[in-house]
Amino acid sequence: HTRAAELLRERGAGPERVSLQLMHSAPAGDPAVVADLRAAARRARARGAPATAAALLDRALGEPPAPATRPELLFELAGAEAALGQTISAAANLRDAYSGSDDPVLRGHIVLALLDAIGGDMGEVFALHPLVRQARADVAALDHELGLRLWCAEAISGSPRDVLERHAAALGLPGDTLGEALALGILIVPLVFSGCTAEQLDHVVSRVFRQAQRFAEDCPVSLTTTTLHLGLLPLDRLDDDLAVLDAHVVVAQRRGSTADVAIAYATRAAIHRRAGRLGEAEADARTALAAGGESGWAGGGEGSIIPLVGTLVDQGRLDEAERELAAAYPEGRAIPNHPHMNFLLLERMDLRIGQGRLEEALADWTEALRRAEAFFGLDAIVGTPWMCSAAGLHAARGEREAAAALMQRALGIAQRWGLPGPLGSVLAARARVEERDAAIATHGEAVDLLRASPARLELARALVSLGGALRRRGDRVASREPLREGFELAVACGAQGLADSARAELRASGVRIRREVPDGVEGLTASERRVAELAANGASNAQIAQTLFLTVKTVEMHLTRTYRKLDIAGRAELARTLGSGTGSSP
Repeated sequence: HTRAAELLRERGAGPERVSLQLMHSAPAGDPAVVADLRAAARRARARGAPATAAALLDRALGEPPAPATRPELLFELAGAEAALGQTISAAANLRDAYSGSDDPVLRGHIVLALLDAIGGDMGEVFALHPLVRQARADVAALDHELGLRLWCAEAISGSPRDVLERHAAALGLPGDTLGEALALGILIVPLVFSGCTAEQLDHVVSRVFRQAQRFAEDCPVSLTTTTLHLGLLPLDRLDDDLAVLDAHVVVAQRRGSTADVAIAYATRAAIHRRAGRLGEAEADARTALAAGGESGWAGGGEGSIIPLVGTLVDQGRLDEAERELAAAYPEGRAIPNHPHMNFLLLERMDLRIGQGRLEEALADWTEALRRAEAFFGLDAIVGTPWMCSAAGLHAARGEREAAAALMQRALGIAQRWGLPGPLGSVLAARARVEERDAAIATHGEAVDLLRASPARLELARALVSLGGALRRRGDRVASREPLREGFELAVACGAQGLADSARAELRASGVRIRREVPDGVEGLTASERRVAELAANGASNAQIAQTLFLTVKTVEMHLTRTYRKLDIAGRAELARTLGSGTGSSP
């Protein structure tokens, strides 16, 4: 094999052909062998084959390489492992690479990769703070951009409560480079929790957004979700947010990084959910769950359960939400104490409220508050939906003072924030716990505000609540218009539970709407629709399976059911039948 590799090299064969022989050759400490294997590994990463790259680099380490080259190889191997979700092995190799390198620039990149690999364990992240600080000092005069990225890492690994104070100088950066955008982006969450207004945050987010494509190409998606996404979402800049995550999905799939695919789809699901596209939100969350499970990477898989549970609750599918939650967290398995996973406690609270399990819901709220205090608390615009849910919970338990206090806190935050969507959502929630006449006026104000926001599901809820309040006051005729509009919006969003409530209210007002069994395209499940769209765009069953992390047999099953529901003969008729839906993102 060694001789065959030499002959191929002499004849000008590429590193990939040479490496096929080298994988079976005896180790001999040959630098040329190491170079060929590294080159082949880079090409494998570029074409989205991190498993192949990892095997090549592992063989190169066994050659073995020269001592000066070994840390570089370990760094590259860790990158391939991280893409595969093998974060424990990646972190071990990164620590080995750091201890073996005396190059401050390489050590700086290693520290950044290490932070990303252990990002789910906040104790380990904080423990890295001295190392990060030293790495930044070492590269300060050598690489300005890397220094800025390490500055961000220093902020992440330090105490979250004083990030804004320690790094306030970054607020003056124009965001002309990726490093500047990252330095600004790392301040987004502290700014939100500092009580800033939407206008103040938008001034920062807009500068970060200028580097959105660079984020997708050069940063792990986890960094985008904790910076740019968490600024765009509360600003209701959903189209911008979606464009960023669409780019991340494409890059993650091209690179074959199941870990990044899981995070990107889970985050995009949250955007679709806010926009009231519940079918797309469910499909993205399920793809994220499958990608996280395939990679064995806990963060992506666990994180994807958050929008999935929430989306199923929004659709009124409480039993299914319970089953998905129990599958991810069977009895006895605690939800990890991580800032992001705290939102799962809050989603579970909403589920328990819907199930009428109020004591368990209160326990989740209490625990979520306790955990949040270790970071920023929940007194921010991103916390107002949960405050409103908790206020409704207290009201249902007859605890009127506690409900009023929580609602007043949420209202104050939303008023200061200054955007119509969040304020409308809070007012709609407030109206649900108010006395009848006051509730009608508040609901009317909420509806007017929500019409100016992209939150269609929130508008549907407010319309149905307004119509119900009018009907209960005896204004049956006046109740019909908001109820009918709310019903139509709920159906369009895929919120079947809300649509059923609206239909019942309309019936009580004297209007009967026939319950229609969804057929055709509307009768497809979220997963069937996603598979059908990819097939209509020309993807083979194997390509669909790879994209959505399904088996080929599962794809075939989805397509068979889809053909039956659409009453078509096969794949050739999908594009015509689905119409404009075939242009959606994978």
